[in-house]
Amino acid sequence: MLALALLSCVRLSPEPLLRTTIELDRSALPAASLQILPISTGTMPARMAFAGGRGPALPMVSYAAVLRHPTAGVVVIDPGFGTRTADSPDEVPGRATVRATALVMGQPLVAQLSEPVARILVTHMHVDHAGGIDDFPDAILQIAPAEWDFGSRRRPLRAVIPLENAAARSVEPLTFADGAYGPFDAHTDVFGDGALIALPAPGHTPGHTAFLINLPGSSFLLTGDAAWVDAHFDSPALKGRVARSLIEVDGAANGDALWRLRALADAVPGVVVLTGHDPATLVRVEAGRIYR
Repeated sequence: MLALALLSCVRLSPEPLLRTTIELDRSALPAASLQILPISTGTMPARMAFAGGRGPALPMVSYAAVLRHPTAGVVVIDPGFGTRTADSPDEVPGRATVRATALVMGQPLVAQLSEPVARILVTHMHVDHAGGIDDFPDAILQIAPAEWDFGSRRRPLRAVIPLENAAARSVEPLTFADGAYGPFDAHTDVFGDGALIALPAPGHTPGHTAFLINLPGSSFLLTGDAAWVDAHFDSPALKGRVARSLIEVDGAANGDALWRLRALADAVPGVVVLTGHDPATLVRVEAGRIYR
């Protein structure tokens, strides 16, 4: 199915990037763990997924990343659709979206976790990644200021539905003040111990952020929606024209982010890449399994 769409995908032009290797002293990393939990399934038309795409719709998944950190507690990246969608999908994200994407809501993250969540980070504020923030009112939300501003106003065509109690949230800025990291000009070491690296990857949305999770045993790169599916990352390839005109805010910037993410994956030996919605993600990283 994916191969049919790839026949007509358009590759982005590569940009020259500094080739480097990131040396990780895994023995010095904290004893954190990662768990990936599925939230929903659906499909995407091939013409949305790829420039010139044809063929059957592509299967899609949404998932949440749960990082358990020895001092920071339970940290969630992209809680996915929340209980607002589970209770009334025709309202959030809306009937037209549900039909267009054949959305099937699973269990929201709050129903899958028994522990309190200390902190939430998001790749971006589209409702399929950020809607579940509402279910954790006591968690600190750490987010790029440009993305928080983008997500605070309702933009149905851009898949943004603001949080219910945004004004009451505890919000901390993600400022990318830690200097270069491999091919990226800036980054934030979220806890200052190398376990969670936030990387500015704007384009899909103004403050879109990718995350590199470094554990004692392995590393995981969360591309967010810089790459919806593996083919976007592997080529790299453009999304379809409708997606780029209605959903994505800057296709050229997204292309630049993709090349930097590709170069970063090459720089981190053995890294596991988790694209935004490809079902293969939940094959490379087994849903529910705890990785250390």
